[in-house]
Amino acid sequence: MAAGSDTIKVHKIISTIFFENTYVLVNTKTSAAIIIDPGRNTWQRIQQIIAADIKIEAIFITHAHFDHVFDLGLVKAETGVPIYMHCLEEPLRNDFVRMAKTCDTDCQPLPGADIYWNDGDIIEVGNVSFEVIHVPGHTAGSVCIKWQDGIFTGDTLMYKTIGNCAQGSFDEYIERIKTKLFTLPEGLIVYPGHSKYTTIGN
Repeated sequence: MAAGSDTIKVHKIISTIFFENTYVLVNTKTSAAIIIDPGRNTWQRIQQIIAADIKIEAIFITHAHFDHVFDLGLVKAETGVPIYMHCLEEPLRNDFVRMAKTCDTDCQPLPGADIYWNDGDIIEVGNVSFEVIHVPGHTAGSVCIKWQDGIFTGDTLMYKTIGNCAQGSFDEYIERIKTKLFTLPEGLIVYPGHSKYTTIGN
């Protein structure tokens, strides 16, 4: 499934078992690509999207719950590109092997982030700017990643719902969503970590 603009084509891959959304962003002008939240059994399908002239430049992690990073080690090993993640996700990354075993799956520890990003950071990839919006609540280091035509929200904001509040105060979590996300343009497309696309207005 693909969406996006004339510059960025957004491919959505629904991972097995957890029905998590992995995204592959392909810049049609520069042939640069980004992988967001590589879930379980997504690498093979990512390869089908990435043509010979497309170069993967980065891996973005919205948060480190194990369904969103299941194939992170494989993708990192195959591409060698930098992993971007918030430093507050390190405890979850370190807990990956234990969490995988709860699903009767033996896994290797995940690679660490190459670059820790912070609220307000601007990441330039293939002539497109991505803004990091830190919205703690679902996890301590949950971020949303905004670009000119949309925003990748992980499990923070989904179609008609939000992710559960596992970190801190629920009231503060709601206030952050209202002030950081609901103030964005209503027509901005929301690419969530699960389920279908929506908009800020919806």
